[in-house]
Amino acid sequence: MINFGKIKQMPGQMAQAKKIYDIQRKLEGNEAYIEEDGIKVIVKGGGIMPKFEVKTLEIDGEENRKLMEKINKALKKAFDSNTKRIQDMSGDLQNMMK
Repeated sequence: MINFGKIKQMPGQMAQAKKIYDIQRKLEGNEAYIEEDGIKVIVKGGGIMPKFEVKTLEIDGEENRKLMEKINKALKKAFDSNTKRIQDMSGDLQNMMK
């Protein structure tokens, strides 16, 4: 049997998804800059589901690529974990709508 109540909700859900996508696109290019105690860090990313990346990491004027790579690896691991959790949750939601 077809549940027409759920079909009627689809246009509203599509509009909401488009708003979220538009906000994500606007925010993802944001950069944050901090320089304190001889340490300079520039981080790029943001949005509803942020994927951050350290672009520059300097300590006392010297770039520290090894530390930057390790931080980026940890950020990627956290992002991938969150992405999987969101996919699992959205799969659960899709099953509920059937």
